Amino acid sequence: MNSDVIKVHEKSAAQYDEICLQVESHAHEVLFGLIFEYIQPQEALLDIGIGTGVCSVLFHKAGLDIYGVDHSEGMLNVCREKGFAKELKTYDLCLGDWPFEAQKFHHAICCGVFHFVRDLDVFFKETRRLLKGNGTFSFTLMDGRGKPSYVDSGIRIYCHDETKVLQLAEKSGFVVLKKLPFSAFKSPAKTEVVHFKAYTLRKM
Repeated sequence: MNSDVIKVHEKSAAQYDEICLQVESHAHEVLFGLIFEYIQPQEALLDIGIGTGVCSVLFHKAGLDIYGVDHSEGMLNVCREKGFAKELKTYDLCLGDWPFEAQKFHHAICCGVFHFVRDLDVFFKETRRLLKGNGTFSFTLMDGRGKPSYVDSGIRIYCHDETKVLQLAEKSGFVVLKKLPFSAFKSPAKTEVVHFKAYTLRKM
C-alpha cells in the first residue's frame, strides 16, 4: 500500500467513524444489505481493509465471527477497542500471500479500499483462495464518471472501470449476484458528491 495512504489513515484513525457520519457515507450499510440474505450466524467473515471496523461490526451484530486485516495499525487499534473482532492482523494487502489459511472464510468484504489501489489482481486472487466454496465477496468501487484516476490531497485515487473489474472477477472465478449504486459527500463540507457502486459476487 502507498505510504502516503497509510499516513493519512494513521492520522485520521481516531476521527474516522465521525467523518463517515459527517460525509453521510452509508457504504457499510449498503454492503450489509446486499449480503444479508446469504449470511448465517457463526459463519466466518474476513474484512479486507477493516479499518476501524465500521462495516464489519454490522455482521458481528448478525452473529458472524469477524476477522480483519489492514495496513494501518492506528485504524486497527480503534477497531480492537470496540472488542468485536475475533482476530485482527496488520498486513500490506498489495503484497499478496495474505496471512490466513485457504478456504477459511464463508464471506469477504472490502469497503472503501479499491480506490486506493492501482492493481486489483491480488485482491481477487487472494480472496478466492481464502473463501470456501460458494463464498461471497462484496466490495465497493468509486465511480470517477470517466476520470480513471486523480490526485486528491496528495493521494492518488483510482476509479476502476466497471467492465474491467467484472472481467477480472470472472477470470478469477466469481459470478456477480448483485450491484447497487450509492453516493456520499467528498468531505464534511458537503460541497461535492462522490459516486460509488457496491457489488456482491459468489465464488464459483
